[in-house]
Amino acid sequence: MKKMLEDLDGKIVLNQPPESIVTDCLKIYLNFVQGSNFSKRVEEEIKNIFDEKKSNKTYFFQPPKQNTLKSIGFNQIIHILIRRLWDEEDFFRITKNPSQISFIGAEIQDIHSVSISLSDVQKFISNQNIFPFISGGDVTYFTRTELDQMRKAMIWIKAPGNTPQKFIERIRLVGSYVQTVFFGIQCLFEISKEYQNEKPNENIKPTEIKKALSETEVRIVPLSIELNELKTKIDYPLLVDILIYEIKNLFKNPANLNLQEALKLISNKTRIIVPELSERHTTIIYLILKEITKSPQKTIEDYELYFRTLEEKLKVPYNEIKIIFFLLKSDQESILKDTPLSEFVEECITTEGTGILSEIQIKILRSLFTTLPKEIRANHFYSVKEKLKLKMEDSQKKKVVDTLTELIHMKIREERTKFALTELKKYPNS
Repeated sequence: MKKMLEDLDGKIVLNQPPESIVTDCLKIYLNFVQGSNFSKRVEEEIKNIFDEKKSNKTYFFQPPKQNTLKSIGFNQIIHILIRRLWDEEDFFRITKNPSQISFIGAEIQDIHSVSISLSDVQKFISNQNIFPFISGGDVTYFTRTELDQMRKAMIWIKAPGNTPQKFIERIRLVGSYVQTVFFGIQCLFEISKEYQNEKPNENIKPTEIKKALSETEVRIVPLSIELNELKTKIDYPLLVDILIYEIKNLFKNPANLNLQEALKLISNKTRIIVPELSERHTTIIYLILKEITKSPQKTIEDYELYFRTLEEKLKVPYNEIKIIFFLLKSDQESILKDTPLSEFVEECITTEGTGILSEIQIKILRSLFTTLPKEIRANHFYSVKEKLKLKMEDSQKKKVVDTLTELIHMKIREERTKFALTELKKYPNS
């Protein structure tokens, strides 16, 4: 995925007078307009973080208020957003990222009783003492006229040791921080309120569970010929779908990670589903996913030397490494990223479910997936399925989830395969 600040409207042209550079900077970094490309991007990022943290009990109150976000959860989600910004832009060169952001006090029981204004966010960043015009809590620079803002900026740039480039670096940090936090806070208030008022999925009755299990085994049609076109002994579309979920869980706690042991554990767990899997396959998928996460803009041509090295060290054919790369890229560059999971499941039921699923099975499948918020995308399928199972103590219910979702899983794998085949044709010589 591209960096967050790439969605800011406008760009800075360096080979122009300093006055023009300052003007461009003010328009880009001090432009707080709801509905802009950047505000939409921040909204998307907050929704993704919120979705990841839904199963974290620390972030939410105990039942019956389990859908209600605590202040600690609110603050931490904003902190995660800012930590990402610091990592992407390497703002560590200028200042360390805020160790903890506490916009809402721990004693607050209802976060929606609190109002956080734009000036509150501006005041917070002004206390970081990283921008010469707004230090010690003074936020008047943000509210001055553009002419006055430019005048103060030019005085600073012309001072000994200062340059337009240094000005750009600092206003980029300050402005993008304020925009990110402000838009993020407003969005988090909204989605946490929606989640708090969200009606629970229809309960699956025990009698329906028994009937669903007693029905004729779900007759899943084999994957289309496209999977065979990959010409690999291992079902990589299935393997990638599972390991994206398992490996991303590793990234969440890198400090406490014994990588070799973790990859071995994942391999043993996944081998039950994909018997042909070896630890080297898990390792190579981990390494490629790590590279894609770090540099999503790179193409397969940029990785040719690296992939050749992996081929030699891990004894996995280069062609299979290419297939793995494109299957992993499908997570963020195919229809799976843009289609709400609820719609994807409903389409699968409508177009593929006839003659395969019984009425009871369709009812259960809909109760599990088709009421999900639209921000949960099709590429979240495996994660959602596993989290559903974690909440279930009844092994019969877990079996129903695994059985009925096989149809959805098949279509997810088909979409990954289609994307990979299309990309392989674009780079036949890489």
